[in-house]
Amino acid sequence: MNSKNIQSGKSFYARVYKINKGKNSQHAYFATIRKEEIQRLSITEKDAVLLNILDQMFPAVIRKLKTSGNRFMLGFTVPFIIGENLQLKTDLIFNLLKKNTIFKEPIKRKDKLNLQEIISVKTIRNYPIYLFDFGENLMMWIYSKGNKPYILPKHVPIENNHYNLFEFAGAFFCEGFKARKKNKHRDRFSFSNADPEQVAFFLNASEKLLNIPKKEWKAQILHPNFNQISNLTKLWSKLGVSKERIKIIENKTVLAKQGVCILYITNSTLAEIICILIKYLEKESLKSKENALNFFRGLSRGDLGVSHKDRSIKFSTESKKNAIFFRKLCNVLEIPTNKIYHNKKGINGYWGSNVSISYTLLTKLIEMNAITHSKRKARLQDIIANTKRKTLNQKV
Repeated sequence: MNSKNIQSGKSFYARVYKINKGKNSQHAYFATIRKEEIQRLSITEKDAVLLNILDQMFPAVIRKLKTSGNRFMLGFTVPFIIGENLQLKTDLIFNLLKKNTIFKEPIKRKDKLNLQEIISVKTIRNYPIYLFDFGENLMMWIYSKGNKPYILPKHVPIENNHYNLFEFAGAFFCEGFKARKKNKHRDRFSFSNADPEQVAFFLNASEKLLNIPKKEWKAQILHPNFNQISNLTKLWSKLGVSKERIKIIENKTVLAKQGVCILYITNSTLAEIICILIKYLEKESLKSKENALNFFRGLSRGDLGVSHKDRSIKFSTESKKNAIFFRKLCNVLEIPTNKIYHNKKGINGYWGSNVSISYTLLTKLIEMNAITHSKRKARLQDIIANTKRKTLNQKV
């Protein structure tokens, strides 16, 4: 991470040593700081700091290193890629750019969400989270092996350029967590869908609401015909993902003509923060009709299907917990639903709940603009037209 655009902080001397971890482990680098330097910098053990050397910025936690006898020295771990280029066992000049921001109660705003309002001091996996304040932005870092920091806006807008944070959360609720199985891909912020319209929505919403540029995304396109690489790359790159960051993977089980797109950014800190944010928005969506409606719109982009054939609106999910949440959301919006059921079709089956169909409810959903998936919205309008036609025929 480049630090040329960040103002230099306090300079200090430290010595870097190579730490051998054993035959089967890669060696590491640790920098020790003299006692007088520690006092001058006003840092103590367990402080998180943002440092710079050789125009490379990196976060670290001040901790003890055992030396000879029972003595200890305070210092910090140096990333391997930086340590490989440093002269060892000699005084080197580092810059202390920032100390971590202490968590404090934020001032709540209706139009924006302060990330400090929802980020706890530890992740769901019990790793410490540290924040570095850069004015309008927050650099976030989870203190765990291999984790890199990530910068997001300090105040996330609820709505920006017609993109709503709760609708974004509803879409991710359906199509994001699927790529985060219990023990896999915990280091990825990802989203998967076969519909270019929904992928475009997610890319644009991420950019408008979270300031995540499209150039940061990579994409895997699953498709049954590997000979379609050129056409598929051209199709999906139109949405803003760089052609060089698109990989076509042959998968004979995919039925979608344009394939299935899996967007992802590999960064453990970003992945964890987004999951914390989505879970917060999920709870908040049950507190007002406005938030509930926008979350419902997001669901319509994913697991909320509209079937013209059997005149139904169905929500299906891998988790019973998610099906229970869907009914609670509908209850806030005064949308009647049927009981939760479990269908054993497929490898693991799925949980679901159907919206109770009536002409009045169907027209209400259109008036509310509750379905923002264009094809599903068109199906809903057809169902309404057919229902109205049948009703008139019966009267005649």
